[in-house]
Amino acid sequence: MRKALIRRWTVELLLCLGLVATCRAQENSPSLREQASSAYDAKNYKLCGKLYAELAGDNKTGMPAYDAACCFALSGDKDQAFQYLTTSLSLIQANAVRRRIVPFVEKLQADNDLVSLRADARWSPLLTSAQQSREKFFQSINKELYDMEEQDQADRSGEKFDREAVWPRDKQRIDRVMELVKAGALKAEEDFYNAALILQHGKEPAEFALSHLLLQEGMRVNPGDTWLPWLSAASEDRFLWSIGRPQIWGTQSHKIDGKWTLEPLDATAVNDERRKKMDVPTLAESLKMLERKK
Repeated sequence: MRKALIRRWTVELLLCLGLVATCRAQENSPSLREQASSAYDAKNYKLCGKLYAELAGDNKTGMPAYDAACCFALSGDKDQAFQYLTTSLSLIQANAVRRRIVPFVEKLQADNDLVSLRADARWSPLLTSAQQSREKFFQSINKELYDMEEQDQADRSGEKFDREAVWPRDKQRIDRVMELVKAGALKAEEDFYNAALILQHGKEPAEFALSHLLLQEGMRVNPGDTWLPWLSAASEDRFLWSIGRPQIWGTQSHKIDGKWTLEPLDATAVNDERRKKMDVPTLAESLKMLERKK
C-alpha cells in the first residue's frame, strides 16, 4: 500500500535533492507513525486505523487519512473506511495539495487494501468524483510540463541513479523548460513547480537561480501550496553551492572524505523558526537524517 505511494506523495523532492525522508507524512509524531506502520505489518488493522486516524487529525496532505481508510477497510469497518477516504479526497481536492489527485485515483483503482469497498454503493460516486477532479486538474495546468516532470522522476526511480547517463535527457528537458518560460506558458503553481524541479537537475548557477525565481512566483500564485516552500529553500541552497558559497537552509548534503555533511553551511543566516515556515527540517533534524545515510 505505502511503497507504491512514495514517488509522487512524499519523497520525490528529497530523493531528488539529497535528504532522506520517510514514506509517510512528515508533520506528525514519528513514534505514532511508527506504531501505525507496525500495527499494519502485524495485521492489527483496527489499531492501525485508529493510529492513522489520529495522525490524520491535523494533517492537511490527505495521506494519513488514506492510510487510515486502508486499515479500516482491511478490518471490515466500511463506514470508517469511506469516511477517511472521503476526508483524504476532500483534502486532496483542496488547491494546496491538488497534484496528489493523480496518484490518489491510481490507488483507488489498484490498491488491494480497498478490495472490500469496491462493490459498495458508495464506491462509484467517490471514484467518479476523484476522476473528475483529476481531469479538472489536468485542464488547469501545462500538461507538457507535467509529463516532462513525470519523465524526470522516472529517470530517478531506480535503485542506482547514473547522473551522466540521464544527463542528455535532463538537458533536453531543461532546454524545453527555458523555451516555455520565455513563451510565458507557465500559469498554475503546478507549472512553476514542475519547471523548477526540472531545472534543479541542471548544472549551471543560472538554472538553479531561475528555479528559485519560478518557485517564488508559484508561491505568489498560490500562497497555500504545501510543496513549493521546501523546494524554494532547496533551490536557493543549490544555487549558493553552485557559486561556491555556503548554503543557508541546510537542504543539501554530500560526502566529504567519505562522510555525509551539510557543509559548507552558514548556520546563522536563517533560524529554525524560518526553516519551519518553509517546511525545512531544523538543523538538528537534518543532521539526524544525515546520520542514517550510508
